[in-house]
Amino acid sequence: MRTYIQISGVVFGVIALLHIVRLFLDWPAQIAGWAVPLWISWIAIFAAGALCIWGRLEPTVFRRWFFIGLLALGGYMFLRSVTHAYA
Repeated sequence: MRTYIQISGVVFGVIALLHIVRLFLDWPAQIAGWAVPLWISWIAIFAAGALCIWGRLEPTVFRRWFFIGLLALGGYMFLRSVTHAYA
């Protein structure tokens, strides 16, 4: 069971990283003709990142700092997208 949880954590980590790359590079996404807005990636980053942390890392000080760093990166990306939209 522990191996399954660790593999799931890695998969969710990759998903979170892909959403971060989507925000940095302004990749378009489309589902059945619907253009997915970039703000959806913010929700996906936090959800997938939290599942990655929960499944992949042991409860240590590193885990706490990794989560704080993830939140800081999310805040930076959010501010970047807001200022980019009004520039």
